[in-house]
Amino acid sequence: MLMGRETTLRKIEPPDLWTLWAWHEQEDLYLFRRAGAFVSLDELSARFAELFRWKGDFIAEAADGEALALCSYQNIVWKNRSCDLAFQASPNAPSRYHASDAVSTLLDFLFQELDMARVSAFTPSSFQLHISVLSENGFKREGTLREHVFRDGVYEDVWTWGILKKEHERRKGHDPGMEGQLKAGQRS
Repeated sequence: MLMGRETTLRKIEPPDLWTLWAWHEQEDLYLFRRAGAFVSLDELSARFAELFRWKGDFIAEAADGEALALCSYQNIVWKNRSCDLAFQASPNAPSRYHASDAVSTLLDFLFQELDMARVSAFTPSSFQLHISVLSENGFKREGTLREHVFRDGVYEDVWTWGILKKEHERRKGHDPGMEGQLKAGQRS
């Protein structure tokens, strides 16, 4: 479990499948894309262990246990110490705050525990909630994949985002460059 300010990130478990399926029915849930063409909730349930064995998938819960967001990391390149982050707020979430807290908590884990140097994210240009959450967490828009996804009968651009470890630490009030300067200054 990863503890945020207002949310707790925990592994996805079989009882979560119904909640995730309900979200998927309201809007295309990115997590189910790895399942390929599945037919029903029963088929997805039968393949649960196969589809959700990845340790980087989390449910973000409020203090009362309500599932408010889903977030994950994937595509780790250890040589470069980089990975991708994805998230989706529950369609019933009261605000974007919980999704933002979940992303912040996952970033803390990725930079502090896994020692990532960079985290990337991708979002369709019309996903205002995603854009707000990424911006609030210090991501910088880095590029555009033109007409990259087909949604609701039209092609849509996907924006690429990134944040570096040093940018995240600066935002959190911990600047490793400054700390190194202080330590060097204390020695002289």
